[in-house]
Amino acid sequence: MSEGRVLSALVANRPGVLNRVSGLIRRRGFNIENLTVGPTLDHSISRMTIVVNVGAAPADQAVRQLAKLIDVVDVRDITDEERVECELMLIRIENAAQRRGALVDRAGPNARVVAEVEDVVILAVNGTGDELDQMLERLRGFDVKGIARTGIVSMMVDETHPHAVPHWARLAERDGERPEETEVMSIL
Repeated sequence: MSEGRVLSALVANRPGVLNRVSGLIRRRGFNIENLTVGPTLDHSISRMTIVVNVGAAPADQAVRQLAKLIDVVDVRDITDEERVECELMLIRIENAAQRRGALVDRAGPNARVVAEVEDVVILAVNGTGDELDQMLERLRGFDVKGIARTGIVSMMVDETHPHAVPHWARLAERDGERPEETEVMSIL
């Protein structure tokens, strides 16, 4: 699991919300180690996963401050909750064409080749932050020229947890209706 405190926020999917949330955290003097944002099944709501390198008390204070923002539907420190987290990393490896088989073997089952041009291979790998760090260690004998990491996304295991309940279900309880079904896209 990630280091630092993991905050999960459900926010209005509108321009400026990311700026307000990150600005509040910056004003508290916290370093944002990781920040990912994406729409939920209800496209009017986005989920933010924020990792900050602070203790429990400052994180709790940040949660209370974030909850006061008008565009924040709900925010929680989920560090100690049962959750699954995943991160995506793209790895650019040069001089790899002749060693492609060895590269794929060493990369393991969580990796797949997503691009291969001349002597360059780009791998996509998903897993926890620790698994991605271990992947980079396994690839030390190869000519790794660059990486791009998404940061973690996190989902609660307990289906009754407020951040695991579909947002339309919570909104329907409040408003008495359910929005239209939406499509969900995944790159993994």
